[in-house]
Amino acid sequence: MTKTNRKRYQDMTLEELRQATKEYDKEMLNVPAKKPPANLAARHAKLMKRARAQAKRRGRPTVGLGAASVLVSIERGLLREADNFRGDQLTRSDMVAAGLRLVMAMQIAAGLPPAELAKMTPAQVQELLSKSRSNRPGKKSA
Repeated sequence: MTKTNRKRYQDMTLEELRQATKEYDKEMLNVPAKKPPANLAARHAKLMKRARAQAKRRGRPTVGLGAASVLVSIERGLLREADNFRGDQLTRSDMVAAGLRLVMAMQIAAGLPPAELAKMTPAQVQELLSKSRSNRPGKKSA
């Protein structure tokens, strides 16, 4: 490589500086990009592949047939109670799933319509559960 004998910008006169920097005054739209070196392009492709794979795994982990987002209205007070009750052990989704399973099991066990179960207070549910425990087959009566 040969070194060109060119004045440094700080040593140029105003006219020489304008002449030397004239190419930067033009608007530069659609400037063709330079291709990255092969090793950088391969590294970038590998990182992007990993990032896309991680993005696909985000969200609720697949259990059973997977998950579906459902818009459900829940009374604010009940939601606050549930959040305080669950602590750090359960997620809201896990708690709702367990509640759905419990309601379905109670409907089968008690033979009540779902609308009646939904209107029950926790004390009524507790009473229903204790009755179903005492009526289990194979349980000795006192």
